[in-house]
Amino acid sequence: GTARLWRAATGELLHTLAGHSKAVDRASFAPGGAQVLTTAFDGTARLWDVQSGESLLTLRGEDGLVKCATLSPDGAKLLLATGSEFPRLLSAETGECLLTLVGHSDWVCDASFSPDGMLLTTASFDGTARIWNTLTGECLQVLTGHTGAVVAADIGFC
Repeated sequence: GTARLWRAATGELLHTLAGHSKAVDRASFAPGGAQVLTTAFDGTARLWDVQSGESLLTLRGEDGLVKCATLSPDGAKLLLATGSEFPRLLSAETGECLLTLVGHSDWVCDASFSPDGMLLTTASFDGTARIWNTLTGECLQVLTGHTGAVVAADIGFC
């Protein structure tokens, strides 16, 4: 599987990001646009350098599945949710596990960071969304009341 980077103004192909062994299902740019994060059906997430097209980091789901990967606003941390109830907060530079978030009872399928990167939301098939402290891994809120799986979550400031 590949992803392609195009110059929007001209349609010029900049890079073909090759390395996944199955179809790419999601791609998102890091804040500032210097990197792009892809996930694929091969159970991996990859972080790429936009200028060179080089793969900087490859992360594998421990169970062969990646449901979601997202970068913090400063680009330093990466949340990886695999086919489990325990999403991991990783170093975007080394892939080292910084925190494992414990609390969901079913797969986590989506996550997002707050604009300042201090909070993280997760959505799960257990019917809850949770808000986490990204420094400590503490669950600050459990949002309940849904009648089925929660498949998306986002956080802002009110």
